[in-house]
Amino acid sequence: NFVSDHSVACGSGRTVHEFAASVVAVPVLTRNMPGAGAGLSDKALERTIAYIEAHLFEDLSLGDLARTACVSRIHFARMFRVRTGFSPMKYVQHERIEIAKHLLRTNEGNISAIAAALGFFDQSHFSRVFRKITGISPGRYAQHHAVVPRGAG
Repeated sequence: NFVSDHSVACGSGRTVHEFAASVVAVPVLTRNMPGAGAGLSDKALERTIAYIEAHLFEDLSLGDLARTACVSRIHFARMFRVRTGFSPMKYVQHERIEIAKHLLRTNEGNISAIAAALGFFDQSHFSRVFRKITGISPGRYAQHHAVVPRGAG
């Protein structure tokens, strides 16, 4: 079961935070769009991604991310988008949905608990974002992608 304080084990005895650190290893698109100017340096991007991974279950602001990259908020947003193709907050949203997908596949909790743990305003907000990113509702995703435990069935 999934607990909203995020201290419950996820899968193989790991906490949700430990799981997030491992699952968020989704490849970052590092493309420089022509004519868009310079993006974040490799080091600044690495620091930012590490910060996002470490704080995924907390409120993240553009200011927090910009400070991590050591640039102003306005420059950070533009430079992050140049490197990744996403706005910083859209990137965070996508990472949270990746974790939600895993939790739904492994039946680690109900939709409202997952929504709350991942920092969404409510289940409705989570469901809208989930559907926009994946094209399917969280409930339907869980039904169609549930992992059957070994030895079951």
